Amino acid sequence: PAAARVSLLVPCYNAAVHLPVLAASIRDLSVAFDEIICYDDGSSDDTVAVAHRLGLPIIAGGVNRGAAHARNQLAQRSTGEWLHFQDADDPLQPDFLAKMSPLLRPEIDVAVCDTDWVDATSRTLILAWRYPPGSLREDPLLANLRNGISCNAMIIRRTRLLALNGFDETLRIWEDADLHIRLAHAGARYDALGAVAAVSVRHVASLSHDYRASWGCRLSALERYANTLPDRVRPELATQAEIAARELLRYRDFPA
Repeated sequence: PAAARVSLLVPCYNAAVHLPVLAASIRDLSVAFDEIICYDDGSSDDTVAVAHRLGLPIIAGGVNRGAAHARNQLAQRSTGEWLHFQDADDPLQPDFLAKMSPLLRPEIDVAVCDTDWVDATSRTLILAWRYPPGSLREDPLLANLRNGISCNAMIIRRTRLLALNGFDETLRIWEDADLHIRLAHAGARYDALGAVAAVSVRHVASLSHDYRASWGCRLSALERYANTLPDRVRPELATQAEIAARELLRYRDFPA
């Protein structure tokens, strides 16, 4: 059978300083993407000009509306059967697509790889996200509640994403983990590589580094899921809400 077409989609916001590194990592891929599209989400720097100089196709969005909106615009304009969203400040690993391509089978909707999060300055490991293949295959909803999946760690079937109307644009943080909860609840079929194929670089200035805001969004999402998800996952919802509330207390944010 013919290899599946995979699109590389890159939301950008004030990403001029990061795009040369990303572009170099794209050139170094052992298996190339079939399509590359960037979307500029109202940057105040010269992201668009740098992308053009590097030969990266980019759509100028004009107004900053958040990563979820940027990803939805990219998904709508893509042509690949499969989509991979890569953060502009994270270089791709040379063998990313070579490792992930065997998972892109007709019976799968989302392919996931393990991911290392490293500090931008020291390059030390901050978090090691691991996704046991068995857990994601057997109960994707429970697995996603316990272990959120970032965009860098996944390739998704385009039709599955569009059927859910994409990412929730009301969310500025946790929008990727929220997508996977909704995907799993809708019956999406998962498989996992069981090995590291992606690295995320954590920058102090990034939105996800605002842990107080991040855990607040997480707790709000869990409260919403309590009204939409099946009773069988309520114990896990309670556990995750307790974790989020405890983290908020660390940052002296007291949920009502």
